[in-house]
Amino acid sequence: MAQAPREVRCLQEWDKYPPFQRRAAFFKRFWSVLAIGPFFVVLVVIFQYFSTSASKLLLALVFAALVWAVAVSAYAAFLNFRGIDCPKCGARFGRGAKCGSCGLPRALPAKTK
Repeated sequence: MAQAPREVRCLQEWDKYPPFQRRAAFFKRFWSVLAIGPFFVVLVVIFQYFSTSASKLLLALVFAALVWAVAVSAYAAFLNFRGIDCPKCGARFGRGAKCGSCGLPRALPAKTK
């Protein structure tokens, strides 16, 4: 018998939030290295070993590294600005402490003694 889904009191209680939060934190920290690293490696290899070559393959490698950099940067921006959908109302949760549509908090307040 399947269990009924429990009521979510805050975004941090939702099962899909922790993986999203880890991925967003990783990209917030390393997006620049992931984006620029391959481009830098391609340029170093080309200038070191193929500086006199006029091959179109080398140009294609530089273009592919640039496309990679743009894709990684766009995904990092998506994670940072778009965020996650609210489990309660389905609207975009946003970056604030509460959902702009239904008011679901990101975290429950800390209990004081």
